[in-house]
Parts: sequence; C-alpha cells; structure tokens
Amino acid sequence: GRRWTVWFLAIYLIGMSGVIAVWISKPVLSLSAFLLLTLYHFGTGDAIPIRQTPLMFRITEIIARGGMVITFPALAARPEVIELFSFLIPESGAVILVNRLAQITPLASACVLLTIGWSLFEFARFREPVALGRVVELLVTALMFIQLPPLLAFMQYFSVLHSLRHMLAVADWKPEGTLFGYLSDAYRTALPLTVGTVA
Repeated sequence: GRRWTVWFLAIYLIGMSGVIAVWISKPVLSLSAFLLLTLYHFGTGDAIPIRQTPLMFRITEIIARGGMVITFPALAARPEVIELFSFLIPESGAVILVNRLAQITPLASACVLLTIGWSLFEFARFREPVALGRVVELLVTALMFIQLPPLLAFMQYFSVLHSLRHMLAVADWKPEGTLFGYLSDAYRTALPLTVGTVA
C-alpha cells in the first residue's frame, strides 16, 4: 500500500544520498567499488548455467564475463577509458584505476580461455549446444571489447546481449512460449517505471 511506497522511497533516497556523499569524499574508491559490482552483476547475469558444469568453472565464467567488460577496454583503449573515467573522478585517479584494470586483464583473459576450453569439452562430451553458444558469445564479446571504442562496445553488449537476457529472465521466458509475447509483457510492465524515471 501507500505506507510501503513511502518507506521504500525514503530508504531509497537516503541510500542514494549516502552513495553521492561517499562518491564526493572518496571518488576513486567509489568507482572501484562500482566496477567490482559491475563485474559481479554482468558475470552472474550472463553466465550460462549447464547442469554438469563444476563450481570452479561456473566461477571462472563469472570472472570471464564480468572481467572482460571492465578490463579489456582498459588495455585496448586506455586513453579513451581514462577520458571516460575522468568525467567521474579526478584524472590522476582515473589513470591509476585504468592502470590497475589493465594489470588484471591477464586474469580475465585466462578465465575467458578456461571457460572456452571447458565449454568445448562440455560440447564434445555431453553434446550440449548451449556450451557451443557460450563459446561463440565469449569470443564475440571479447572481440567487441578489444576492437571497438569502449562506449560503442558497451552499448552493443548491454543492449543486444545483457539487457535482452535480463528481460527474458524477468519475463520468465520458456522456450515453448513466443519470444515476442514474453518481451511485450515485460516491456508493458516496465513502461510506467521507465516513464517515471525519465520524468
């Protein structure tokens, strides 16, 4: 009811104010924390669960997917990422943060290669077509973040892959239903919130 809405908005606005205050006082730390959340969010949101995948390779896939989104551009397009981060934090902090991201790119790359290797094994051993789809998706995403300008790569990744997968999860899409039906329901549900956000 209305009481829940008031409490929710109050807690949300207090939390938002806290984030802004911390960002102003500790911008580099705030952006670093945000990037870690980004890694976790994209990694867990886009990982493709297959029943027989061991926990170690599930974790590897999470690091691969989330890691390449934030580390590959830092290595492949360092000046552009520094410029983008400089809109959010002081330039000196942006340089340090991008350098650190570039340093952990080998870890993300190793996780991408391990995930691809395990996926090929799953495809060969268990005839899982989803495993082959995972390989293609990882390769395309990695190439996008290496070859394209950072904002263009992120726009393509977020709009085409991540958001669509998230919308299907929210819409509880099942293969026996029509994709258009599930997406139209999800968009209809999201429309009032979207209009409110824009307003």
